[in-house]
Amino acid sequence: MSNPNPPLTMATTQDAESGYCRGILREELARRIQQNSSYSLRSFARSLKLPPSTLSDILSGRRKLPIDRSGEIADRIGLEGVSREVFCLWNDLEHTKSETSRATLLERIASLEPQNDTIQLQLDGFRLIADWYSFPLLELIHATPTLTVKDWAKRLELSEVLVKTTIERLLRLQLLEKNTAGLYQKTSSRNWFFSPPNESTVHDLYRTMMARASESLSKDSANERFYSTHSIVFTEEALKKVRVRLERFQEEISKLSESPKDPNSTRVFQFSVQLFPISNLIENKEVNT
Repeated sequence: MSNPNPPLTMATTQDAESGYCRGILREELARRIQQNSSYSLRSFARSLKLPPSTLSDILSGRRKLPIDRSGEIADRIGLEGVSREVFCLWNDLEHTKSETSRATLLERIASLEPQNDTIQLQLDGFRLIADWYSFPLLELIHATPTLTVKDWAKRLELSEVLVKTTIERLLRLQLLEKNTAGLYQKTSSRNWFFSPPNESTVHDLYRTMMARASESLSKDSANERFYSTHSIVFTEEALKKVRVRLERFQEEISKLSESPKDPNSTRVFQFSVQLFPISNLIENKEVNT
């Protein structure tokens, strides 16, 4: 199952309500910039039919999203169904002072998202896995803490806005922190996870990484990559032992990672292990004689 370490702690309701809608908008802006490097805050404001200064204040937390624009804004960023309703409810909550009304809104949000204490952490956890660059960025920041957002963005070929947004997410999830010197550092040495059954988001991430591995075949030199594949027969009992050894192997490889003396010579590598059946089982059938 998914296993980032330490365990994710749930944010307070106040933290979630004050930043949920703003976080959704910032994520959407970052996504659009990643797709089109010429896209800007002014372009985003125009698509939302908001003055650029108003949008800037909303994204920075200086102003709340107008309560009468929630539905329209949700539509303009493509939210539908439950996601749209939750977005509007959180914005209503941010504007509501009556404790009775707030309780009603919170109950409605809880009924829509029964598995989560806060929507913010749910969103962060989803994006952590859905976005392939989350863990590579975490590793790069940890290895090169003295570099800048601009440097990290260039290394991973991401927009600076997307890097900033991802850093904020890693901080909220307590996978990243600032030390006494004011530099970012990881809170854990472990950053892989194991796919739970039917976890489509994790499966999508694996597919993305396999696609990037395929690209590396023609992009990177043989000295910078390692590919090996074998066909081996395992019994059900042996398979259990193999899985245990593979997990230990991952532990051993991670211990070889070390902080570089020269940050400019540092590269992040994706270490993936695959084991899957290539043949089918044949059910035993009784043969009548």
